Formats: sequence, C-alpha cells, structure tokens
Amino acid sequence: MMAVEESEIKLDEVHCSNSDPSLCTMMHGGPDGWKNAEDDDQSEPPKDIKMRSDFSETVFFHPHLVSDEKGNVTFEFNAPQSLTRWKFMGLATTEDLKIGTITEEVVTRKQLMITPNYPRFVREGDKLIFQVKVNVLDSLVKSASASLELTDGLTGEAIESQIVNRQLLFANNQAVASWEIDIPEGISAIKFTTKAWSEKHSDGEEKTIPVLPNRMLVTESMPLPVRGKGSHTFSFNKLKNNDSRTLRNHSLTLEFTPNPIWLAVLSLPYMMEYPHECSEQIFSRYYANAIGTHLANSDPKVKAVFEQWKRDAQNGNGDAFQSELDKTQN
Repeated sequence: MMAVEESEIKLDEVHCSNSDPSLCTMMHGGPDGWKNAEDDDQSEPPKDIKMRSDFSETVFFHPHLVSDEKGNVTFEFNAPQSLTRWKFMGLATTEDLKIGTITEEVVTRKQLMITPNYPRFVREGDKLIFQVKVNVLDSLVKSASASLELTDGLTGEAIESQIVNRQLLFANNQAVASWEIDIPEGISAIKFTTKAWSEKHSDGEEKTIPVLPNRMLVTESMPLPVRGKGSHTFSFNKLKNNDSRTLRNHSLTLEFTPNPIWLAVLSLPYMMEYPHECSEQIFSRYYANAIGTHLANSDPKVKAVFEQWKRDAQNGNGDAFQSELDKTQN
C-alpha cells in the first residue's frame, strides 16, 4: 500500500483521482463562464503572500523503497509549486520476481489560484497584453484583487510602468485580469510577479522571462593601406553617409600592423583546427599545414623564431600565437 499524505504538500489541498469515484475527488473546470469584470483597485497586496517559483516537471524519483512487515511503503517528498495534475507511477517487485504496478493522479491546488499566461520570451520595445486567470474554490468568495509587478531579472530593480491593481468579480468561480505593458530596452531578462488575494485566501507566482535584443551587431571594416612617408586621407563612407533611424554606434577600432601578411599567417591555426570532417575542411587543413611547413622550412631563422614562440606559449609566456581578434576582445 502506498499513501500520499496531504501534510507533506506545501499547498492547500491534494486530491487523488481514480476510476472509482468513491475513492477520489476530481477537480473540474473549464473556460465557460469567464468574466472580464475588472476595475482599478487602489489596495495593496498583503505582505505575507507566499510566492510560487518552483515549477519543476518531475516531482521526485526514488528507485529503492523497502516495505514494512505488513507490506506498506511510506515516503515523503516536497511537491513543486505548480497548480496542476500529476501522474503518480509505482513499480514493486518481490524476492521471487513478482511484479506489481500502480498508477494514480495527484492534483495540487489552492483555494485561490492565479495562473499567468507567460510568453516564452519578449523583445525590446514589445507592446503586449499580459493576462492572468484567477480561480477560486471557496464558493463564499465573490471578489478578489490582482496585481502585477515588473522588475529587472538580473539586478532586481523595479521597472517603471503605469500598472495598477485590478478588482475582479467572479463568475463560475473564475475571473480574468489583463494589463498593457511595454518592454523597455537595455535589459536582458524581466521578472513577472503576479499576486491575487481576497479576505481569506491569497496566491502569488513569479517567473523570469528572457528579453531578446531587437537589433543585431553589424561590423563594417575598411583597409587603410599606407606605403612610404606622407599624409593619407581615408573616408569611411558607410559610416559617414548612413541615414538609418535605428542605427546605434557601438565602437570604433583602429588596428595597425607593419606587416599585413602576418595577419594571414595567424589565421592558419584556425584553418588547421576546424572540427568538421567534410571535404572542404580536410583540404583547408592540408592547405594550411602545407603553407606553415613551407614558411618554417624556407629560412632557418624563421624556423628558430617559431620554435622560440612555441616554447613561450607552452610556458604561458607571450601572445605571438594569439589572433588579433582575441587580443582586441581581451
């Protein structure tokens, strides 16, 4: 015999559903009768609302349980804070290889439940209508309040927005609240904190959603060949004549090298170490190794310099084999 004790679940109620209606209690509900009766509410949410943030999909897994003399198995676990229906599955074996299985359903729920409709992600500058559904099991509760708070998911700083609390009137024990919000720029994640409360019951849920940038980094480059002494003038026309309304300059980098061919030599290790095994990359590795071998053997002094750089790199000294891109990023 296996039992799930109600006191072990950190929620208001736990019900087991089975084909035998005399043994179980089912939770029924549906979209019929939703009512968008919402008004602005100036009241503040209670400070003792317990926020739900653990939404793990697997409750627990224990592969080794031993029964007592009467064949009873007792175990304890903390359920995640999702308000949903779970499938409980058990497998039992005896010393003489007899097998038994059990499959039940466990429902975690509260007297007052708030269910936000989160997007998977948002983008900077998005405008969206954020909606929550509030369910109540206590038939004596006719109204409730709901609130929404937005904070930076990394720093925890509050995001300024014109969000007010909603006063809800229940129809068929359900109500819906919604807010129009604007996603600001310059943040990587946004934390949604939703709360619902009445005189007797309360519920809260918080979740962090990634904020994707609404732009992409484009790098423009221009060679500046300089030979001999004198003054030279170059015009970066793509930067000078750009009339984009969404352009935001990020950085301007000037690199100088007295021997440009050396930059091509530094790219050979990248071609040699490319991970794929296609025909093109195999030829690239062969080509890069052939050029490197030719350069090393073309002059004993060049080979001696390469060997010195190799020893310095093995000892952690020097950056001769580090690409200019890596040096710029560091």
